Amino acid sequence: MDFVGGLLTTGKGHDYLFVVDDRVSKMCVLMPYKKTINRKDASNLFFGQVWVHFGIPRSIILDRDIIFLSAFWTTLRENMDTKLKISTTFHP
Repeated sequence: MDFVGGLLTTGKGHDYLFVVDDRVSKMCVLMPYKKTINRKDASNLFFGQVWVHFGIPRSIILDRDIIFLSAFWTTLRENMDTKLKISTTFHP
């Protein structure tokens, strides 16, 4: 996944591209968005445009910080209506 910016503004106000490459099929999905995109919007774009075609990725390569990626996965799980139940190995 990558975010490409500095493009000309479209009629709908989009000035960036959200780019997702699939390493297996060698396909690329380009989604226009605005510079002010947040984690939730990026996850919704991914869910609506990429997940429906390619499924859940085993790994994501992203040059953003770990907080962005964590929130991205959290929102993606919410879109799929999946709950994460975390347990520990040590129960006092």
